[in-house]
Amino acid sequence: MPVARACRGGAGAGHGGVRLCSVRPSLRFTHSAVSAFSFVRVSAHLPASKPAWMRRGAAFRTAASAKSNAEEATSSTSEVEASEPSPSEQAAASIISELSAPTLVVEDTIEHAGGTLTILKIANATLDTWPDNAQRRLRVWKPPNFDAKKPPMKDGWPCVFLNDGQNLFDDDMSFAPQSWRAGLATAEAIRAGKIPPCVLVGIDHAGERRSFDYLCFPPGTGDGDFRAEAKDWPGGGAEPYCDWVVNELMPLLRTRYGISTAPNHLTFGGSSFGGMVAITMSMRYPDVFGSMIIFSASFWAGEGRYLRDCAGYEGNLPKRMFVGFGKREFTGTRDSNEYNIDFRLVAYIDQYVQVV
Repeated sequence: MPVARACRGGAGAGHGGVRLCSVRPSLRFTHSAVSAFSFVRVSAHLPASKPAWMRRGAAFRTAASAKSNAEEATSSTSEVEASEPSPSEQAAASIISELSAPTLVVEDTIEHAGGTLTILKIANATLDTWPDNAQRRLRVWKPPNFDAKKPPMKDGWPCVFLNDGQNLFDDDMSFAPQSWRAGLATAEAIRAGKIPPCVLVGIDHAGERRSFDYLCFPPGTGDGDFRAEAKDWPGGGAEPYCDWVVNELMPLLRTRYGISTAPNHLTFGGSSFGGMVAITMSMRYPDVFGSMIIFSASFWAGEGRYLRDCAGYEGNLPKRMFVGFGKREFTGTRDSNEYNIDFRLVAYIDQYVQVV
């Protein structure tokens, strides 16, 4: 079963300019002596019982469906004598329902990396964690000659979903020194025949509520309080976020862009806190996405709970998982010489790989 390995890359590939380039049949985990990133494929099975935040969405949907059916039966019994709504009332209800349904609204479309980058807001999104009820936004990159009705695969367009959409395409929008330049990298890979034409979907983070959407619990300050600024950051919304992506966002995108329904052609990923919610997604919906991308995951968050819970997970994982991190995750992103923190963050990744 393939394991990704690291190789030297170009600008925008991460600390040290490293990108994913090939695979090899091994489960050995190694650090690169010259590269800032190391990559590893993790196995598809883990031991022991899983905590509440890892329970798959199917179980929740089954329970919700049973509850809904019971409520419907009760309602039907108690309202047998209620009068049927008139045609005009039914029409009004239908209009109200359509107006309040989640909808993708185009805000801007620009040429980017030989393809098209469209900025959309999601009106009436059911996930309401954004501050001041701001509308969620997506950044959807489509390759040259994109046609929703003519996908390269029989099941639809391959698609990569990435968190922190603001960081993916535009250096000015990114909170890092530069963006991922995801559109440019993808266009190059398509031209080189390394990957089939695909769609990129960047899901914007929620600003000051970012940690809530991406973490299963508040992050805390880390071992030794090295992240004191995170003391009061919120957490706990990762499960609803994953459910929203799968059950609301993906159907909207399939309708508009013909996104694939096959796990082998769907990828989900992110970095930092966005990488942590990718780990949650991999355990909650292992049969929806065939691949996961997890960069610089913040295993320091949650006072060690993530590593303990991952060690106790007993379910499946997606077929392909790529885990990457920098050797200077702390000092490489700020004015600091506390290299002991860098070593600690690398050790967290080591522990994760060992428990899986």
